[in-house]
Amino acid sequence: MKKVLILGAEMVVKPIVTYLIEKGFEVTVATRTKSKAEAMIGNHVNGHAVAWTVEDEATLGEMVAGHDLTVS
Repeated sequence: MKKVLILGAEMVVKPIVTYLIEKGFEVTVATRTKSKAEAMIGNHVNGHAVAWTVEDEATLGEMVAGHDLTVS
């Protein structure tokens, strides 16, 4: 299964998150406000929410390395 990392959880991201999850991709949404990402993902088994800020470069590197595609 392909893994996609989405950085940020503003409203413009919701359609792509929904589309990717419905097409069978594993999607991680990393954002400052984890509750926004959780609301976007809902109860989808292939969706993951992560609390993250741009200052955390080490975590960003780990997340990017663990996914096939990153969208910012």
